[in-house]
Amino acid sequence: MTITRDEAMYAGLLDRVGKPCISRFIVDLVMAHVLDTALDDGYPAMAADKSRLKNRLGALSKTDMRAVEEAILLHFVTPE
Repeated sequence: MTITRDEAMYAGLLDRVGKPCISRFIVDLVMAHVLDTALDDGYPAMAADKSRLKNRLGALSKTDMRAVEEAILLHFVTPE
Protein backbone atom coordinates (compact mmCIF):
# COMPACT_ATOMS: atom_id res chain seq x y z
CA MET A 1 0.00 0.00 0.00
CA THR A 2 1.20 3.50 -0.75
CA ILE A 3 0.14 6.41 1.42
CA THR A 4 0.46 9.97 0.17
CA ARG A 5 1.45 12.26 3.00
CA ASP A 6 2.46 15.84 3.61
CA GLU A 7 6.20 16.44 4.17
CA ALA A 8 5.55 18.19 7.50
CA MET A 9 3.51 15.22 8.70
CA TYR A 10 6.26 12.81 7.68
CA ALA A 11 8.86 14.90 9.50
CA GLY A 12 6.65 14.85 12.59
CA LEU A 13 6.30 11.07 12.38
CA LEU A 14 10.06 10.70 12.10
CA ASP A 15 10.57 12.91 15.16
CA ARG A 16 7.91 11.27 17.32
CA VAL A 17 7.96 7.57 16.46
CA GLY A 18 11.11 7.05 14.37
CA LYS A 19 11.42 5.59 10.89
CA PRO A 20 11.36 1.91 11.91
CA CYS A 21 8.10 2.39 13.83
CA ILE A 22 6.06 4.51 11.42
CA SER A 23 4.26 1.58 9.82
CA ARG A 24 3.30 0.01 13.17
CA PHE A 25 2.19 3.41 14.51
CA ILE A 26 -0.13 3.97 11.54
CA VAL A 27 -1.56 0.45 11.76
CA ASP A 28 -2.24 0.82 15.50
CA LEU A 29 -3.83 4.22 14.97
CA VAL A 30 -6.05 3.17 12.07
CA MET A 31 -7.01 -0.28 13.39
CA ALA A 32 -9.63 1.01 15.83
CA HIS A 33 -11.32 2.96 13.04
CA VAL A 34 -11.31 0.14 10.51
CA LEU A 35 -11.98 -2.97 12.58
CA ASP A 36 -14.54 -3.28 15.33
CA THR A 37 -12.00 -4.38 17.96
CA ALA A 38 -11.59 -1.25 20.07
CA LEU A 39 -13.98 -2.54 22.73
CA ASP A 40 -12.59 -6.06 22.52
CA ASP A 41 -9.16 -4.77 23.53
CA GLY A 42 -10.58 -2.87 26.48
CA TYR A 43 -12.53 -5.71 28.06
CA PRO A 44 -9.53 -7.79 29.18
CA ALA A 45 -7.96 -4.70 30.72
CA MET A 46 -11.14 -3.91 32.62
CA ALA A 47 -11.49 -7.52 33.77
CA ALA A 48 -7.89 -7.49 35.00
CA ASP A 49 -8.66 -4.48 37.21
CA LYS A 50 -9.88 -6.55 40.16
CA SER A 51 -10.56 -3.60 42.50
CA ARG A 52 -12.76 -1.90 39.87
CA LEU A 53 -14.59 -5.14 39.21
CA LYS A 54 -15.14 -5.81 42.92
CA ASN A 55 -16.48 -2.29 43.48
CA ARG A 56 -18.87 -2.55 40.50
CA LEU A 57 -20.15 -6.04 41.33
CA GLY A 58 -20.47 -5.23 45.03
CA ALA A 59 -22.97 -2.50 44.19
CA LEU A 60 -25.33 -4.89 42.37
CA SER A 61 -28.49 -6.28 43.90
CA LYS A 62 -28.80 -10.07 44.23
CA THR A 63 -31.18 -10.13 41.25
CA ASP A 64 -28.76 -8.17 39.08
CA MET A 65 -25.85 -10.36 40.22
CA ARG A 66 -27.78 -13.49 39.16
CA ALA A 67 -28.46 -11.91 35.76
CA VAL A 68 -24.73 -11.16 35.35
CA GLU A 69 -23.82 -14.74 36.31
CA GLU A 70 -26.34 -16.14 33.82
CA ALA A 71 -25.03 -13.89 31.05
CA ILE A 72 -21.46 -14.99 31.75
CA LEU A 73 -22.46 -18.65 31.70
CA LEU A 74 -24.35 -18.23 28.44
CA HIS A 75 -21.46 -16.36 26.85
CA PHE A 76 -18.66 -18.68 27.92
CA VAL A 77 -20.38 -22.05 28.20
CA THR A 78 -22.75 -22.04 25.23
CA PRO A 79 -20.90 -23.12 22.07
CA GLU A 80 -21.28 -20.83 19.09
